[in-house]
Amino acid sequence: MSGAREEMLVVGAGLAGLVAARELVLLGHPVRVLEASERAGGQLEACSLDGVRVDLGADRFTPDDELAAALDRLALGAELVAAEPTRTWLCTADDRTLPLPEPTLLGIPMAPLSADAVAITGRSAGWRAQLDALLPGPVGSRAATLGALVRRRLGDDALERLVAPVVLALRGVHPDALPLSAVGGLKHHLLRENSLARAVARVRLEGALPGQLDQSIATLRGGATVLVDRLLDELERFGVPIEHGVEVTGVAPDHVVLSGGGDGGGGDPDGGGDPDDGRDPDEAAERVRRGRVLVAAPGLVAGPPRDTTTDYSGDVAVLLVDAGAVVSAALQGSLPAGGVLVDPRSSSLVRALDLPTARWGPLRDAAGGRAVVRVHYRDAPAGTPVDTEQARLDAQQLLGVSIPPAAVHAAAVRRWQTAGRIDVEGSEVPVVGEQIVGADLDRIVAHARATARAVGPPA
Repeated sequence: MSGAREEMLVVGAGLAGLVAARELVLLGHPVRVLEASERAGGQLEACSLDGVRVDLGADRFTPDDELAAALDRLALGAELVAAEPTRTWLCTADDRTLPLPEPTLLGIPMAPLSADAVAITGRSAGWRAQLDALLPGPVGSRAATLGALVRRRLGDDALERLVAPVVLALRGVHPDALPLSAVGGLKHHLLRENSLARAVARVRLEGALPGQLDQSIATLRGGATVLVDRLLDELERFGVPIEHGVEVTGVAPDHVVLSGGGDGGGGDPDGGGDPDDGRDPDEAAERVRRGRVLVAAPGLVAGPPRDTTTDYSGDVAVLLVDAGAVVSAALQGSLPAGGVLVDPRSSSLVRALDLPTARWGPLRDAAGGRAVVRVHYRDAPAGTPVDTEQARLDAQQLLGVSIPPAAVHAAAVRRWQTAGRIDVEGSEVPVVGEQIVGADLDRIVAHARATARAVGPPA
């Protein structure tokens, strides 16, 4: 049709794909979203536990001016809810659950001889770490990884007993595999302050890092998935079709190949098919969809890994329980209201536990005196996901309070598959999503908007 604008094909209806699709529509493009699964939202999903809406996946943002502006444009700015102050604990390698020292940065203590730090590392390790204050700034500054720096400045015990468990829980890698450049500003301030502890203080003052324990975080009233709901409403209002159950196996700048249509090379974009491959040319044509392509799904664009992150599979169990002892202990400060990070060397298969009702006031109100407990497991075993009874027992052990079976009102389990980050610099097809910027929701939103705007208006 003469003069028709070329359709933009957004592959993937996760958060990044929905954000990008909306931006492309606002630029004037006709847009179509292709999604392999039967639901939108990707790593954002909620469930109803006895009438209480609970996030099964990511549930928080790190608010900044750009995110605030993006939410305002969706009439969600007033729905942003700041987290209430909580304290995170650590389940150590010998299965003790202890409060993490405050303040820290990725587990690096500002006061290595504080009672909380010594309880985890031991007094001799605390004295060794205290030597950091006497070492010249350049010592360790040439380290390539965070682990090498911490080992040089604070010693092996502080690294392995305190910093490594926190980094493993938050970043998914050992500090020895985390580039020092990924902890922005730390090396710079080390050279200025001549102390790793003081450098940590400076980094904290200048702004939170992704994955930092005590950064200012927020969610939306009703949960993070409210953002997905609003984006879907917007796309419906703009007339953007979202096709579910459409598996894309290959992409190119001007077309996608659907399941059965060939390899990632894209097959025959003219749809004529190979006369010798035995396929009907009309059938081959149906498996190629033409249009300008933006990818918001992992695995379709290859690239070298970044930051040593890898693909990950793990279960999340969510329990709605009688508050009873849980709330009482939280109010007395004897319970880890901010959650528990678990040292992988412990006997537990849990990666982390959190109490959303301790952090989010509106969720606590909706729960009506009950508590929501989320248990995050490490690499999922093949086959059946973890059962809710095991999650109850694990929560009981980590929290140190009794949660009898009758106290569990409702429960749900979800298995998540997440993709490691890759470098797609030079790709002819724009790519957005957690495989590019990581799992932080605010970064996903900002990058998807910027990438879509870089496409520009229709020619």
